[in-house]
Amino acid sequence: MDDPLPIMSGFESQRGILRLIFGGTIPHWFFLTLDKLVPSNVPNFQMKRVLIERLLFAPLFHAWTLYVLARLEGKTHKQAVGNLYQVWAPIVRANWQWLTVPMLLNIVFVPSMLRSVVSSLIAFFWIIFIANKRRQAQARDRGENRQ
Repeated sequence: MDDPLPIMSGFESQRGILRLIFGGTIPHWFFLTLDKLVPSNVPNFQMKRVLIERLLFAPLFHAWTLYVLARLEGKTHKQAVGNLYQVWAPIVRANWQWLTVPMLLNIVFVPSMLRSVVSSLIAFFWIIFIANKRRQAQARDRGENRQ
């Protein structure tokens, strides 16, 4: 499990494969399940759905995405987990800070069959933020290695 998996080179290719295979299916499944777990006849169902998405799904999905992306880059399990420890908490905090309102609007106003599409549009802009954080972490690592 500690062997690297050099599947693809290039961040764009890895992110593209990850989003193509899992980026739409997992959120789609989640939103369908969320509609069944918290039906519209439950009091405050919209707020409960938002809280479940923000406090449970978003952090777990980010952790999984960051780990799989690191493995696709050819990092070992230990390196991928180290990367996860380094960038996960700031990304989730920023996600809660900046994406709670768009996700609230998505859950409250968008029909359930289109939520994963709108979520993907929101994620497109979020990926830009994650890529920037990733570059900052890599630059910081390169700076520490030179000293």
